Amino acid sequence: MVEGLERASKYIALYAIYESMYLQRDDPIKSQLEGAVTNLYCVILQFLTTAQKFYSHTSGGLVPVSLLSKSSYTKFTLVRTLKNIIANAEKELSPQLDAMAAKHREVQEFLRVIDANGQYITLPILSQKADMH
Repeated sequence: MVEGLERASKYIALYAIYESMYLQRDDPIKSQLEGAVTNLYCVILQFLTTAQKFYSHTSGGLVPVSLLSKSSYTKFTLVRTLKNIIANAEKELSPQLDAMAAKHREVQEFLRVIDANGQYITLPILSQKADMH
């Protein structure tokens, strides 16, 4: 989950730079690039919304407050409940992380086409960092 939040924040920072580099000029595929970037932002927002729901139902992102206030819960019950919470979050967030990575790759393909035409300078160091996840 934290990895996904980190990836989302990296993509937001990276694409703010790309927007200023690529979307301020006229290019034949500019509208397609804008659409791809918008789609990526939509997936990021979906992920962040789901992650926020997970964190808002838990205390500190892990332990439901109701579990901490009831002495009837054993350590075993607490551990089992935590495992279920984490498993459910991973199950719900995993497809969104995959979608985020797919949309990132899609935008990268548009940027490669623009770069192949020799019209713009890229920042390969930022691109490599974003591809690490």
